[in-house]
Amino acid sequence: MHGPTVRTSPSPLPFEAFAGQVRRPANAMPAYTTVVLSDRDLSDICADLLMVPPVPDPQAAAILEQ
Repeated sequence: MHGPTVRTSPSPLPFEAFAGQVRRPANAMPAYTTVVLSDRDLSDICADLLMVPPVPDPQAAAILEQ
């Protein structure tokens, strides 16, 4: 079981949806309230995650053609 994908090209998860999953998770993950994680820190984490490049298409890997 896992949460939503934050970065889904070309449409990343909107901040509001990301924050909702962190503050009120739909699965077994504990909720991170503002007592534990400030809104500023949550925003910074989301921004950092959005900077991670998308995973390349494994079918495009040249090594798989051999």
